[in-house]
Amino acid sequence: MSTVDCAEETKMRLLKALDKHLISGSSHDQMERAFCNVLSGTEWSWRWLEEWKIRFSQEGRLPYMWDSLKVSKRNAAGLLVHSMVMRIGELSRAGNFESLLQRSPDDWILRFALLGCAVEQSVAESTGGPSLDGLPPFFPGDRTRLRCSRNSG
Repeated sequence: MSTVDCAEETKMRLLKALDKHLISGSSHDQMERAFCNVLSGTEWSWRWLEEWKIRFSQEGRLPYMWDSLKVSKRNAAGLLVHSMVMRIGELSRAGNFESLLQRSPDDWILRFALLGCAVEQSVAESTGGPSLDGLPPFFPGDRTRLRCSRNSG
């Protein structure tokens, strides 16, 4: 949310909507509609999305969840929901992984769980590898996740 530019009241309404829908187990579509309702008629922009539009434009390729570089406000709201939910999940997993890695560091290794998108893989690899310090998502709509698995030696 730190790169979303809008009125503080709007940010608070977005966070309340996210809370409500996470607690109730709403679908992504329901959360996206709630975000669209909050953002409808307001002035807002998302600097992080704009930065990645420029990067993907320069690279000439798009990640899986992007239809085009002309992301509509509705699609941007969907990417925002996705990115926030993914970050919450990664923060939760990172806490669990941290305790595993502290208890028996030789038995566990962090890996990226990737879903077959070359752009997502390239961006994840550019981070220098999986770590608890730099958590996905690495760009709006990124589906990269951390995974902790047994170290086979």
